[in-house]
Amino acid sequence: MPAGLLAPAALTLLNEHRIGALDALERPAGLTAVMLAAAARGPASAGGLVPVTIARTGRRARVWDELFFEVIHVIPRVKDVGSVLSTTNFEVEVWDANYNPHFCAGLAIEGTSGVSVSGGMALPGWWAPFASVFFTVTVEGVGDSTVDTLLTWDFPGFTGADCRVTGLRVILFTPKPNGDGGFEEAYGYLTDVIGAWDGSEQRIQLRSTPSRELRFRATLTDAASAAEVMARLFATGKFVFSVPLWPDAVEPTGPVALDATEISVQTAGRGFEAGANCMLWRSQWTWEAFVIDTVEASRLTLRSAATRAWPQAGTLCVPLLPARLLEAAPLRRLSGPVAEIEAAFSVEAA
Repeated sequence: MPAGLLAPAALTLLNEHRIGALDALERPAGLTAVMLAAAARGPASAGGLVPVTIARTGRRARVWDELFFEVIHVIPRVKDVGSVLSTTNFEVEVWDANYNPHFCAGLAIEGTSGVSVSGGMALPGWWAPFASVFFTVTVEGVGDSTVDTLLTWDFPGFTGADCRVTGLRVILFTPKPNGDGGFEEAYGYLTDVIGAWDGSEQRIQLRSTPSRELRFRATLTDAASAAEVMARLFATGKFVFSVPLWPDAVEPTGPVALDATEISVQTAGRGFEAGANCMLWRSQWTWEAFVIDTVEASRLTLRSAATRAWPQAGTLCVPLLPARLLEAAPLRRLSGPVAEIEAAFSVEAA
């Protein structure tokens, strides 16, 4: 090329930190572009140009294939099993979307009880390139009232290989009864009397604890509330409900933070018991159930953490009792969308 004309040089890309984990692709990954400026033919003293090196450091952007490849996929990442009335199973696929085999050090199960994993392959073990392994997750019908468990497959160098399982093992009757006698509580006793010839009597207690019935009368102010209650009673009426003991409802003495495992509340004279259920309640639609671990004078310790923050004002902490419907629950339309429901429950023996 004649002197004085520029000759283009090659563009070199140096990526010294290639990271396959999807989460790391958003970080500055040390991607450096070294550009060599064009140089003239001939010495600088004759009017030529001195070559200049320009370095630019930027971020590595994800391209379409990196949304699916060079990562470990867990499908689904979140599974809501809904109301767990009996043992529930579902499949989880763990897919190694890589061109190389990868090692799984094990499976960690963290959270509430009653969730187990079977099938798939023995761990620790290796995933072949682009291999999928299917595991069976079992959620038992008995256990903590709230299901919130995290399943994590440990692939060194990868994050996000997990599945969160959520659900509810209790069926709540959540409408608050009317204040004018909308809640009734009745006890029944079973005894026998043996009379002697001289008129003396022997009185025998045939049941260690009295039977207990709870009756509710609640006004539902819109069609959605009435439909929700009737659908819940119709779909799960033969199962055990968790029924609020409304006379023992009490406002917490402080707010309940997200992920908290304690509720600050005065428990004296209230029906809170270790191993039983309770709930935080703000409305028919806004509530959360827990299993009580320990009961102290000024607080309840829970077996699972709160999944949301609860302010003190307007929140009630209510004991829950296991009970079954005694009879059909009639729904009366009062006017337009306003309806009234009456429901009677028989408390299950402890």
